[in-house]
Amino acid sequence: MVETADSLGFDTNIDAGVPYMVSASMAGAQLNFNPEKAGRVGPGALGYCLDDNAGTFVAGNTFNFIREHANAIYAAGSYNIVSCSSEAIERGLVSLEGIQAVDLLLGLEKPEGVYASRYKVFPSNLIRALRSFTSKGGGLLVSGAYVASGLEDHEENTFLNDVLGCSLSGYHTAPNTSDPGRGSSPEEPASSHLRGMGTTLEMQCTSTASHYGSHRSDILSARGSAFPTIVYEDGGAACVAYDGSRYRALTMGFPFECIKTPKKQADIMKGFLHFLLNK
Repeated sequence: MVETADSLGFDTNIDAGVPYMVSASMAGAQLNFNPEKAGRVGPGALGYCLDDNAGTFVAGNTFNFIREHANAIYAAGSYNIVSCSSEAIERGLVSLEGIQAVDLLLGLEKPEGVYASRYKVFPSNLIRALRSFTSKGGGLLVSGAYVASGLEDHEENTFLNDVLGCSLSGYHTAPNTSDPGRGSSPEEPASSHLRGMGTTLEMQCTSTASHYGSHRSDILSARGSAFPTIVYEDGGAACVAYDGSRYRALTMGFPFECIKTPKKQADIMKGFLHFLLNK
């Protein structure tokens, strides 16, 4: 939510939000943010919005995106997979001993409002567990739209810089969604074309009834011995690889599950695992 002296409302260009499961409550992007227009009705009123999404369903968090990751890992080769919530690792309920690589799914998770502490991107206990894991040679894959921009404190930023080998450089939105509500439909989501790892891929940027999109994603900068492996169409890094003396890590500035088509997800995951597990 945007709330300043001269602007009030929900700017979907900054954050389109993510509903619980599936929602039909979003009519369209807000156009008028002028607080002085409160109480009016029609195009000039505060909160007036488009109606291009009226009557349509929009997918949100189904809490089952591990399935897409697992399918990609399965298609990439012969790997044993075990899944758990990040909270289970934070609380010490699950040990990372004997694990060769961790795939951390962050999606659109970021701290927000009164629930900020619940949705912290890298909680202290998780940082400690992942630092210990990588110090013993474990490979780490992290993906999410707010892996860099959603960090709140020095501990999180130090982890991003020193362990993942990257920092925030900027933000990426789909070229055809720069105007609110334009350039996409619930049936044909807007997408960005990325390149890297010897291939090209599309990232879903707006949501449909069956899958959420990464409307605004992080552009990353590589630090030290890290380097970009996937770049957005404007040239900014969408994924950064860190090749350290003891471990390797990959950080994506957008959710892995927003890569369009299972085939392309499998191709990218195969390259990721080869990098992480072949020191």
